[in-house]
Amino acid sequence: MNVNYSHPYSKKGLIETGVFLGTGTDVTDLVADTISRTDSLYYNEAVRSYQLKNNGFFASAYLTAQHRFGPFTIKVGLRAENDWIALRYPSAPDFDLNRSYFSLSPSVHFSYSTKNMHNFTLSYTRRVSNPEGSQIAHFKVLADDSFSTGSPDLRQSFTHNMEAGWTKYFDRLGSIGVASFYRASVDEIGTLTDVAWHDYYGRLVDFTQAVNIGTTKSKGLELNATIRPADFMNIRFYAMLFDDYYKVQFRTNEWIENEMISYSVRLNFWTKLWKVLQVYVNADYRSRRQDVLVVNEPNWGVDCGLAADLFDRRLSLYLNANDIFKSRSTGTGSLNPYHSSSYNYSFNSRYISLGLTWRLGRMELEEKASQSRVMKQH
Repeated sequence: MNVNYSHPYSKKGLIETGVFLGTGTDVTDLVADTISRTDSLYYNEAVRSYQLKNNGFFASAYLTAQHRFGPFTIKVGLRAENDWIALRYPSAPDFDLNRSYFSLSPSVHFSYSTKNMHNFTLSYTRRVSNPEGSQIAHFKVLADDSFSTGSPDLRQSFTHNMEAGWTKYFDRLGSIGVASFYRASVDEIGTLTDVAWHDYYGRLVDFTQAVNIGTTKSKGLELNATIRPADFMNIRFYAMLFDDYYKVQFRTNEWIENEMISYSVRLNFWTKLWKVLQVYVNADYRSRRQDVLVVNEPNWGVDCGLAADLFDRRLSLYLNANDIFKSRSTGTGSLNPYHSSSYNYSFNSRYISLGLTWRLGRMELEEKASQSRVMKQH
């Protein structure tokens, strides 16, 4: 259920408030089977089978106020949230668990616009991430050659997000802008992969566990530009340089710290030829980048397409080619000192799509008929 209310208390000010209530239940009923080598029959493995009912209830309320002082605008807000989680194991009630997480998230946004089309922005937001039910469950889920578990004492993660930007607009040529950001997360929730002994396997096997991994920071600069040399052409360019840092507690009194500078670029080109044919080309590149205890290898791709409206827009055609060089495959490498691994993976994102639309009758009649159908549905 979601209820929102807006009140413009003056021509320059607005107050908004709202409440959201939600509930849901996820049911897991896992029956693990194994095949016998002697008679080739399947048998149930009780130790790997389990039932789980994950019941959740979520409530939030927010209040924001916005006011404009000439070219200067300020907007402040506060959101309060509470998340209730109830885990129930019908066949193993000792693992039942109840948790409640409350949080307050403030935000402040400033903007300033000049008469010669300069726009400045500055904002701060604090966000809170609550653990999920599977992340706090201390029930051990056994797989074929590994196991996983959660952490009942998992804490909330707080992220401080600050952004500042400047954009200059031109009458016909487009715009150019520079933006900067800084994000710092405390007690970030992540997944730890390690090795441990388990009696079921009788040896050391891989295990994963949700933990508060530590502190992560990310800061960067972005350059964006839109160029319109003519009415029939549009070029957009984005470039980002960012620095990722993390310091995580891997084992007791053992910390791992890494930092990496990365970049990405994106180019979008669109033009219209002979007042009928539209052509676009999109290209992007992402350099080597790190995540917590993981390194992602570079990848790039190019998309292009054609579109045309003929016979007074009665006939529309389009042809799109996605990832024409099949270059978006990439690889990852683990920085885990006790569980080193690396692998490459490829996904087939190259495809061609063709579309045709033939419109019968006048466009005005079609629009009226469509509007009439929408009104009847409501």
